Amino acid sequence: MKFIIKYVLLQFLLLSLPALSLAVTLFQEDFEDTNFTARGWYDETYNSNVITTSQHYTGTHAYECHFTKGSNYCAGGDPRRMLFTATESVYVSYWMKLSSNWVGSGLSYHPHIIMLMTDQNGIWDGLAITNMTAYLEVSASKARIGLQDGNNIDKTNLNVNLCDISENRAVSGCNGICNSHPWDYADCYDYTGTGIYTNGLDYTPNTVLTTNSWHHIEAYLKMNSISGNKGQKDGIMQMWVDGSQIVNFTDIIYRTNQRSTMKWNQFILAPYIGDGSPSDQYFWLDNLVVATTSPSQTILAPSPPTNLRVN
Repeated sequence: MKFIIKYVLLQFLLLSLPALSLAVTLFQEDFEDTNFTARGWYDETYNSNVITTSQHYTGTHAYECHFTKGSNYCAGGDPRRMLFTATESVYVSYWMKLSSNWVGSGLSYHPHIIMLMTDQNGIWDGLAITNMTAYLEVSASKARIGLQDGNNIDKTNLNVNLCDISENRAVSGCNGICNSHPWDYADCYDYTGTGIYTNGLDYTPNTVLTTNSWHHIEAYLKMNSISGNKGQKDGIMQMWVDGSQIVNFTDIIYRTNQRSTMKWNQFILAPYIGDGSPSDQYFWLDNLVVATTSPSQTILAPSPPTNLRVN
C-alpha cells in the first residue's frame, strides 16, 4: 500500500514538471556587429559591409551577401568558419530573405551558401574534397540540401556500386548511391581535369521562397549508426521552411565503417557562385542558431500508471 502511494506521488511530481528540451545550443549568431573573431569565427574574409541595418529580421542588423554581376563572392565577404563541439546530430536554424530580383546562379548548381563539415577533416580543409560536407543552399528560389565526400572515393572503382561490397568507399557518388530514395542530382566528375575526382548528391524540394520576404529555414542531420562493421541506412536528413517539413529522409548513409566515429564539428558560411553571378542581387541572413537537435524535440514526462489495484 505504501509503495503504491509513493509511486503515485512520484508520477504526479513528474507530470507537474515542464517538458525537458534535448537541444544543446552549440553557437548562435545574430549578426549585430562585426566582432566575429571574438565570437569564435575564423578564416574570415569580410569588411564593414558584411552586415547591414537596411534589412534585419530582429535586432538592428543582418548578414548581407551582395553578389555584383559577374562576381563569385559577396561584396562584403563573410565571417567564414566556426568550430563547435563534435556531435552525432546537428540542427541549423536561420532566417533568410532574397532580393526581389534574386535568380541565384541561373544554373543547376550553386550558389554554395552554408556548409557543415566533420571532425575527420582539418579545421582549414577545403570543402569539396572532404570526408563529408553537407550543403544548405538555394537553387533559384527553392531551398536545397546536398552531400559531398570526394575524399572517400575509391578511384579504382569509379562508377562501380560498392554499397554491399566495401566500406572503403564514398557515399555521395562515384562508388554507388546506397539510399533507397531518389536524388534530384547525382554526380561524379574530374574536379580539376587532372584525375582528382569529387562527387555530389542534391535534393531540391518544390518549395519556393518568395522574394523580398523573410523565411525560416531549418535543417537536421543525424549520423547513421555502424553495426557489424557496416554503415547502416538509418541516418536522418530533414528540412523545414516556415515550419512546414519539406525533407524527411531516414535512410541516409553519411559514414561507413571506414570512418565509424565521424561527427559534425564545423560550420561554414561561404557564399560562392563558381561561374559568376548572372545579375546584381542580394540575400540576407539573420538569427542563426546551431544546436545538437531541434528545440521542439523534448523529453516528455512519463504517462501515469493504469490498472493499479490496492490489495
